Amino acid sequence: MEWMGYVIVFGIVIVFMAIAVYNRATEAAEFYVAGRRIPAFWKKIRRGEEPDNYVNPRELSKLEIDLLKDAFKVVEDFQSFIEHRFLPYLPS
Repeated sequence: MEWMGYVIVFGIVIVFMAIAVYNRATEAAEFYVAGRRIPAFWKKIRRGEEPDNYVNPRELSKLEIDLLKDAFKVVEDFQSFIEHRFLPYLPS
């Protein structure tokens, strides 16, 4: 039955790749943020818990935390751009 876990993880990776391609995610930051969920998801499955998208920051290394902060900064900058570019055109 151990192979079942590998099949599930492989399926999750394929789903994330499909979502990234569909959304034209070309930034490495976008892939990194999506990819951080997979190990946490897999750990919960192995422990018999209900998987979710929560990533415990205490389980991340210093490098992973720094990369995640950088990735969130890219996302924040993009959201700010969208807000400033399109917010004036939205009806009140």
